[in-house]
Amino acid sequence: MYYALFKETSSGVEVSFPDAPSAITCGNDMEEAMKMAIDVLSAILATGTQGLDFYPPRPYSEISKLAQGELVFPVLADESIIESYRPKERINIMADRKTLAAIDQARAEARKTRSDWLMDAARAALTRSH
Repeated sequence: MYYALFKETSSGVEVSFPDAPSAITCGNDMEEAMKMAIDVLSAILATGTQGLDFYPPRPYSEISKLAQGELVFPVLADESIIESYRPKERINIMADRKTLAAIDQARAEARKTRSDWLMDAARAALTRSH
């Protein structure tokens, strides 16, 4: 969990993270600003470099001392958003037609893309094997 500084301005709410200086966003109101804060924090944690784009989070007691009229709120990154920002790599695989048809039926029932369904199946298999 990271703490963010929320600053109300005439044009909306600006958000910054003292421990993730690359994560800056805004919203029209507090609700939208919080949604945007969760998104930008998740993106930085997925794609940024620790020690450059973000640092280990400090406690509220330290962050609150930095506030100069801003509100301080905790922000939790969202794992599904982090996953969507993780770099992807295109691969080419071979599959027999019968298995591919079964995969396509299962992924359609799950309302997922073929890639998402295959990655979920691979993660489940890796979890079971460890």
